[in-house]
Amino acid sequence: MSPKGPVIAVGTCFDPATEQCCQRPLDGYPYRSAVICQKWQKCAAVFRFDGGATQNCESPICVWGPDGSRKKPYEPPTECCTPRGVQPRTGDWDVDACAGSRVPDPAFKGDIGADGCGGLGLLASPDFGEVGRPYCVRLERCFADCAKGDWERCLKEFYRGKKPIGKACDEVAAALRAIGRSNGRSPAQTERVVKEGVARCQAWVQSSFPKAYDLLDNPSLEAFERAQRRACKCCKEP
Repeated sequence: MSPKGPVIAVGTCFDPATEQCCQRPLDGYPYRSAVICQKWQKCAAVFRFDGGATQNCESPICVWGPDGSRKKPYEPPTECCTPRGVQPRTGDWDVDACAGSRVPDPAFKGDIGADGCGGLGLLASPDFGEVGRPYCVRLERCFADCAKGDWERCLKEFYRGKKPIGKACDEVAAALRAIGRSNGRSPAQTERVVKEGVARCQAWVQSSFPKAYDLLDNPSLEAFERAQRRACKCCKEP
């Protein structure tokens, strides 16, 4: 029958939900003392010269490297073991190192795409900024996808996907044609306005959205890493 209150081990209270009492002898060696370890730790014996053994808590070992030669103890509640070594679970973790293990952070309640282009630190235009906002929102939400988020893939979708940022100028052209018709302009007058508007829009796209996947110093890489660290953790809880 399970005890209703705290479990007593060697005169010490411990929480069986998160802790364990390491007091059982290993291989017949009697323990002279016992310790309270975390559930994620291993109960390990420390053998003495007098033939006895005391209990010790051991953290799991992260092994990485091409030949598995790199090793380091880590604490699963706050750290992750990745193919590039130990990383903090939250905070300033290496986005590439955690690429195969990232998970959503329940503590994040915001919307990464809420700032649109502004969140990327890119240029904005009073004439075309709102036209480009939905494209930027999709890009930033792609950046914040913990499972599939990939900087280069997101940018290629942004520039070359089914709805690339260049399509924003098509929307400008359609809007200008509608305005021309409602104002009673002739088709020739309307097309002149459309041509000028599209040229300005294309210039805005080229200046505001450089081909980031060709530029290592482009601010979108920082935006990608910032979005990942805000919305995700390096790995799931143990």
